[in-house]
Amino acid sequence: MTDYYRILQVDPAADPDVIDAAYRRIVFKVHPDRNSAPDAAARFREVQNAYEVLRDPVARAAYDQSGFSKSSRAPHPYFVPAAVDFGELKPGQAKTIDITCNNSGDLALSAALAQSSDASWFSAEVISQAPAEQGYCPIVLRVTARGPGGAGTLCEWLSVTLDGISAIVDLRLTAVPMPAADVAAETSAGAARGPSRKARQRDELQALEESIAHENVEIARGWKMTVIAVAIDGAAFLIGTIGANASNNNIGTRTFGGWFAGCFGSLAAIVFGLAAWAGVLIVLGMVLYQIGNTIIRTARVARLKAKLIELSLAPSSRDVVG
Repeated sequence: MTDYYRILQVDPAADPDVIDAAYRRIVFKVHPDRNSAPDAAARFREVQNAYEVLRDPVARAAYDQSGFSKSSRAPHPYFVPAAVDFGELKPGQAKTIDITCNNSGDLALSAALAQSSDASWFSAEVISQAPAEQGYCPIVLRVTARGPGGAGTLCEWLSVTLDGISAIVDLRLTAVPMPAADVAAETSAGAARGPSRKARQRDELQALEESIAHENVEIARGWKMTVIAVAIDGAAFLIGTIGANASNNNIGTRTFGGWFAGCFGSLAAIVFGLAAWAGVLIVLGMVLYQIGNTIIRTARVARLKAKLIELSLAPSSRDVVG
């Protein structure tokens, strides 16, 4: 049997007002005129059917007596309160409200927290949560809204999903502009305070990223110079070898050209041979230095990356544990 309570995302014991509010919220999102998903029409009909049964006390009582809850083995998450109105907030003014997600169905095996895509004016964090063996619920969320400036009503949402079944709470805020006198006072106070915490954090993140990039460039540059030194030393060995072969092949000839080629080859063999062996010592020193330099800089990069991750996650995590 179809679980109409699950479709409307309400508790089986929900009051008619809660069912009406849930229907209006969900039907607005799944209406084919507003939702381009391929299954929007089917979902819309499903929501309509569920509402037609649950809005009628007689039909709802018959539905409840049919034993739907016995055939439906699933969680039933719901929020208390079902909607949150933060009222009027001036730019920068904050207000915090705690909300709870409960579960009137079976124990959940997984839980996840999600929010609307444009969530610039509020933040949410989990302040308490039941352990996994108790199905994660109740989950208490602390939602903080901050006036974004401008004027108008803003509406967003939060949801908790238990085993693929979601409960949604609507968030509402009325943004009001700051009076001119307050704007002037805030500007003066901001100038006295200096850069905001968010700006300082952004600058610190940028500095860390630049430091990591610099360390990686220096590691690559060091190995590049080492490879060039190895190539030069190899060329010296090659020239010395060619000179030695020329000396051996021509030094004993009776012609002037052969004698000259032999002498020149001997000189090249001596000069480039000495240079090559000296280069071996230099290259060996460079390789050892570069190995140590790479180890040191790699450890430094690891520390910088750890600090970068820590700073990036500093405000709060919005994930439900589990």
